[in-house]
Amino acid sequence: MSEINLLPEELKPSGYISKLDNAIKKISIFLLALLILICFLGGSAYGFLFYQNDLLNNENQKLKSEILALESVEQRLVFLKDRISKVSKVNALTDISESKVKLEQILEQISDKANLNKLELKSNEIHLEITFDNTLDSENFVKYLKESGDYIKIELENYNVTNLGYRVVYYLVMK
Repeated sequence: MSEINLLPEELKPSGYISKLDNAIKKISIFLLALLILICFLGGSAYGFLFYQNDLLNNENQKLKSEILALESVEQRLVFLKDRISKVSKVNALTDISESKVKLEQILEQISDKANLNKLELKSNEIHLEITFDNTLDSENFVKYLKESGDYIKIELENYNVTNLGYRVVYYLVMK
């Protein structure tokens, strides 16, 4: 098909303008294609990010439900820890009762002339403050402690001579 041009030849655009017109048309088509491509990529990115957001929200909900489930486990662990501490207190009481037996044996070894001034009893420790009339009673007492074999540590913390006798402070750690 031939082109029909009703304009007189002198109004026909020159070659330069015609070339410029063709270049503008090509650039316009290229920019339109680029715009369509950018819109397509933007829409794809928006869809991808929306999908990722959905996945993250689902995982967030899943983690929240796991946390709620773990809260009940944590409460049970706290109760269990409390029970264990109570059991350990009871065990400490049985340790003290064993210490009491050893303490009774110690008190039997103190002579009638000696005075027990102070006594502290812990689970496996005994602090004693005794005033002896003479050094022989003090020596016999330490000899008994060593020979009994019931103590890991026998420590003489203080030894004073007073007008009442010999005041001795012992620190004992039981096996």
